[in-house]
Amino acid sequence: MKIAKSFLHGMFAVATTLSMSSVALAETQDTSAITKQHEMAMESFTQHLTDANANEALIKAAKLDDVSDNFIRIVGGEYFPIFFSKTYFMTSLDGNFFARPTGTYIFHDGRVMPASTVLDRLVTDSVFSKKDKMLTHELPEGVQKKGDLYLITDPTCGYCKKAESDIDAYLESGLVVHYIAFPRSGVAENQKLKPGFTQWEQAICSDAESPAKAYREITLGRGDKYQLTAEQRENCDDSIIVEGYAMGQLLGIGGTPYMHAIMDNGKEKSAGGYLPYEAFQVELGLERQEVKQPEPVAETQVETQSTQPVKAVQQIGRAHV
Repeated sequence: MKIAKSFLHGMFAVATTLSMSSVALAETQDTSAITKQHEMAMESFTQHLTDANANEALIKAAKLDDVSDNFIRIVGGEYFPIFFSKTYFMTSLDGNFFARPTGTYIFHDGRVMPASTVLDRLVTDSVFSKKDKMLTHELPEGVQKKGDLYLITDPTCGYCKKAESDIDAYLESGLVVHYIAFPRSGVAENQKLKPGFTQWEQAICSDAESPAKAYREITLGRGDKYQLTAEQRENCDDSIIVEGYAMGQLLGIGGTPYMHAIMDNGKEKSAGGYLPYEAFQVELGLERQEVKQPEPVAETQVETQSTQPVKAVQQIGRAHV
């Protein structure tokens, strides 16, 4: 970040110097260094401003001038200054990016947004799209999907255990729950795997019908039945754990749990640490739905079918007596 700021300040220093000497420089040059590509970038820049409902007078005043020309001629590169709003902004050849010493901005979804905000959004969307790198609790029968809850978690974490106590409430509220592995103490030390990592392996590589349910049992201290054999541990594909840990680092996760809910209606809520279900419920408008219970087995019908042959044999027996 410091390097980026230094670069921007350097670029603006050059632009300022050129603004003071642009007339003299322009007189020594016969042709402009501004190309059709720069003009198209300028058009893109002003169109983005229009889409973002910027002040019309400011948009009309935006221009490529002698400073722009001389900067492109001397410095070159993919960035160049545009005169806009009584100062110079550095912009990119695609016209989607602009900066000044106080910050860097990107045109995104019809809005002018800080580049850091857009970058965070892109990283978040990328991480949470990788469903094949997660363990997932499907919704109970009869519950309509309302969104997704991503839980970056570690089975050795006390507050992760507390989060598990709310899982049923989230599922009954229509949130599909996804676990992302994040053994907070790391993967290994002195060539020995850390406990958080080995417990994640139990959930993934045991013969459990549902690895997500196995993880939950292990986290709640009921994981004895998921102990791995030497062969299972040897053949365990632990890529989900390794990649989950990398995804957590990419998001800047420093501890567990990290909770992030994304509703189908666009609402979101995240928490760096444990928050009870009620906190998400109020902000996201969650409502627990009625879970469809499995139909009971018709015991009388089964009994009648099973006893009919017996009664028939008894009658035959009595007939022969």
